[in-house]
Amino acid sequence: MRRRGAVLLIAAALLVACDPVVAKPAGPNAGSALELMFENKYAAATSQLQDLIRAHPQDAKDHASYALVLNYQTKQKPALDEALKAQKLAPKDGFVLTVLTRVEDWNNDLPSAARDGAAAVKAAPNSALARAFYGEALADVGRYDEAQQQLTKGQDLAKKGSAYDRGEVERNWGNYYRDKKDYTQSLNHLKLAASAQPKWVERLLELARFSIARQDLNAATDFLKRAATLTPDDAGLREQLGDVALFAQDYSVAKAAYQANPKPIVVNEDSTSLDNMNASVAAGVSWGYLDTGVNNYVGGYQSPPVNWAINTDAKQAFFDNTLALAGPNSVATATTYTGSTTADYHDPAALSAHLQDLQGTPLPGVPLSFALGSQSCTGLTNAAGIAACAITPSVAAGTYPLTVSFAGTPLLQASGASASFVVTREETAVAYTGDTTVAQ
Repeated sequence: MRRRGAVLLIAAALLVACDPVVAKPAGPNAGSALELMFENKYAAATSQLQDLIRAHPQDAKDHASYALVLNYQTKQKPALDEALKAQKLAPKDGFVLTVLTRVEDWNNDLPSAARDGAAAVKAAPNSALARAFYGEALADVGRYDEAQQQLTKGQDLAKKGSAYDRGEVERNWGNYYRDKKDYTQSLNHLKLAASAQPKWVERLLELARFSIARQDLNAATDFLKRAATLTPDDAGLREQLGDVALFAQDYSVAKAAYQANPKPIVVNEDSTSLDNMNASVAAGVSWGYLDTGVNNYVGGYQSPPVNWAINTDAKQAFFDNTLALAGPNSVATATTYTGSTTADYHDPAALSAHLQDLQGTPLPGVPLSFALGSQSCTGLTNAAGIAACAITPSVAAGTYPLTVSFAGTPLLQASGASASFVVTREETAVAYTGDTTVAQ
């Protein structure tokens, strides 16, 4: 399990070890993106994988590789989303299941990690990585004998594998011993993981997190100093080094770390200047929009009476720029089905669903698509975020999956929901129309 706290030949070894991969044209691919990650170029790896997914949205391994990169950046919810997309596309792929196991474990869904780890090993029995991640999950649920078996097998397989295979096996031996509270052995194996991949910053960060958890701040400072030499442009890492060194009372190291990345905390109530806004964001600094209107204190936002509408060019430019900085699909959404779950054959069924962001704000004016078998309809969300339409079932009586999906927009992420829909037999009535008397 990931404890939160303050290049190698992976292209072939990692992706091919699990399942056969259809050859792609030469150029950027999931393997080259992972190589960038191991060179500590996380932004470049992320960008390359996003481009690949846009070009090949049905490629499960691209989604799984992206999940792995997000996982190491501790962006666990997005990592899980990508891993589940990969599983949906290739539910029996060994590499996909291996990554899903790790991502579920670091999302603290340990039962799912143990379940999918078993499936990963079944699909890819000769993958050291599958064994390592499954061993991690087993240790985290307390199944230590089974974890030891998987890690031992993974260690044997890793002898002929990549440096990443060896590093992950040692890292998960470290996790195994940490779960068993044998901290000396845990530290030894984390150091072996770092020896297997001495140029990957993640291995030193693991040692730093371990040391922080053990309250050995001097050791943590040393590991973070070494990590900072591998990624000298990582301002966040230098800030973390400064914080840990400060608590360790190593003031010279703390001062040097802070001075390497001097910046203000916030630019408050600056102006309507988009140049200032962009410069602040580029420096990682919070920026305050100040709009008093054209000397009337009505058109802006700062002084009452406030007009909250986007009714001026300056306001529109600010929100357009904010959207551009946030990037595509930056707002997560949730779709909930709220309509009927049963209808008679050939009788209209009233379908509806609710769309909101993760803060519970309704999202109006976007289409939701409903599907029942081969039948479908579309409704537009209203001010309350509810879309509705009707389908007249033309299938035989029985239970069918009903789905509702939101395709997403440049700002909003896609989402969906499903329900079981029961089609009942059409009501019938028999009316006698014959004679009602008999002549004698």
